[in-house]
Amino acid sequence: MSMYRTQPLQPKNGVFPVVLNLARISGCPSQKEASLQDQHDNGVEVVSELWDGKIENVEFHLIATKGKGEDLTRPELAEVETQLRTGEIDLLILDDIGRLVRGTEASRLIGIGVDYGTRTLAPNDGIDTMDESWEEDVISACRDHVGHNAHTSKRLKQKLMNRFKRKGQATGLPIAGYLKPHDAKSYHDWSRDEASIPIIRKGATDLRRHLNCSAIADYFESVGFKVGPYCSNEKWDGKMVRRFYGNPILKGMPERGNMRTRKFHQTGTDYRGFVMLHRPHFIPNSTFPIAATPLSCPSLRRRYGPVLACSHRSLRASMPYASDGIPPPGLS
Repeated sequence: MSMYRTQPLQPKNGVFPVVLNLARISGCPSQKEASLQDQHDNGVEVVSELWDGKIENVEFHLIATKGKGEDLTRPELAEVETQLRTGEIDLLILDDIGRLVRGTEASRLIGIGVDYGTRTLAPNDGIDTMDESWEEDVISACRDHVGHNAHTSKRLKQKLMNRFKRKGQATGLPIAGYLKPHDAKSYHDWSRDEASIPIIRKGATDLRRHLNCSAIADYFESVGFKVGPYCSNEKWDGKMVRRFYGNPILKGMPERGNMRTRKFHQTGTDYRGFVMLHRPHFIPNSTFPIAATPLSCPSLRRRYGPVLACSHRSLRASMPYASDGIPPPGLS
């Protein structure tokens, strides 16, 4: 544990200290920007304990940002390294190592500071680079921060998957053609928008016949069929139609766990890989036969790109189409 209060701050210029104060929040909805100011105030308080002079004379360089701690492409990391390499910074202060990076990259950046005579303090992790064991302490703190994230992620995924399998809870966002009450707790509380059924049925029929998603998008716009309430686009386009008719909810088979976030370690950013886990039926007494024709359609692949790459067969197979001509809503 650091005893930083026993090690006073010594300015390199002999007059006043230059302090780099780093604050970061992830930007989640539950986090507030006031937290950035709180982190800065904490740093000022620590400096006031280490510096005998007036705190007003201290030159603070504040870097306050929003972003994931695992993201190594954040521009402020380059700014921190640049300022450390100037050799003018006396102290790098941050609440904990996770404010800099959630990973061992933090050890490299702090090591650069040590090489250029910059002291680093992370009071919540008990880290002071004036301690001989600072590098071991930093790596240990990095392990703790990464492990906390991984453990929390696994716990939440398991809990939500259990709720989904047992009670149909942990629902996704409603799509066009569905109504989700504000107090809905599971998929069983959802209902169909009956007025949209004829529109969806005609769109499905035309799409099976012509395989032209853009034409169906124009049709939806012409009849005033609104996009889903959480859609970022306000108007239908071909890609949205492809995703809409491929949504498993329309087949009465809501899914969870079919997408998995994986870390790209060179940059710390995420990409998504597909993993099929569960496809529970919430209407066990109903069957929805799906017509599939083994034909190919290279033009459809070219038009909508490799991300939405699909063959004529997969487009037909993914489209819900009940025997009575009405696309199954999944829930009634």
